[in-house]
Amino acid sequence: MSDSAPLPGDDGTDLPTRVARWVAAGIIDRRWVEGQRLNEVHIAQELGTSRAPVREALRTLDEQGLVTYQARVGCVVNGFTPKTVEDLYAVRAAIERWCIIEGAPHLTDEDVERMERFLIPMEAAWVRRDYPAFYTHAWSMREVIHARSGNAVAFTEIRKLRSRLHQLPLVLHEIPEHSEWILRRHHDIVTAAKARDTEAIADIIVDILSVAGRYVREAYERRFTTDPHSTHGGSTASDGWSPPSEVFDSL
Repeated sequence: MSDSAPLPGDDGTDLPTRVARWVAAGIIDRRWVEGQRLNEVHIAQELGTSRAPVREALRTLDEQGLVTYQARVGCVVNGFTPKTVEDLYAVRAAIERWCIIEGAPHLTDEDVERMERFLIPMEAAWVRRDYPAFYTHAWSMREVIHARSGNAVAFTEIRKLRSRLHQLPLVLHEIPEHSEWILRRHHDIVTAAKARDTEAIADIIVDILSVAGRYVREAYERRFTTDPHSTHGGSTASDGWSPPSEVFDSL
């Protein structure tokens, strides 16, 4: 790969993963529009790499739903709009609620204690405004319940839905009052878990995802109403286009 390739900085991830992030950012930023074919050769040339990591990256994006392979055509971009963001959060809320309903009744005392312990690093991260760590701990707490559902397929689908949003949820890191609310909500989750109140836990999770989805959708809409170079019908990238270099898990 050439030194001038506009890929995110080397953060220890493999090249196909970094290429997938780069292409995903282009799709979400509407460098490529719905129905447009992604040319492996052109992408490889632009990034200064071989076709192999590009091909592998596109397979990953196909699994995430950002692109689709079509016979005799190749890899084609799926549509990504503010409605897509809303739909992704809605589907994810439905799956997570199901996982809670299935998993929460099987929580052990040790599970609940483990969930409560996640509040300590969450609070510490919130105080120092380390939002990537904060949301990672929040997700880890909920994973304890998901794991008790015993449904690996549902868990995998949740991860895919999170990945499909790429870096859009990073906007939540810019809303301190939201993280404070999230911290309170996770305290509520622990309280409900101690009471073995499955419905309360499920309702809290759906509430969290509903609010997060609204924030993320609104932020995504603003990107294409305030940027004079972008349109709702899709835009092309300016010279030197490249996505932000950091990608973290959020809500």
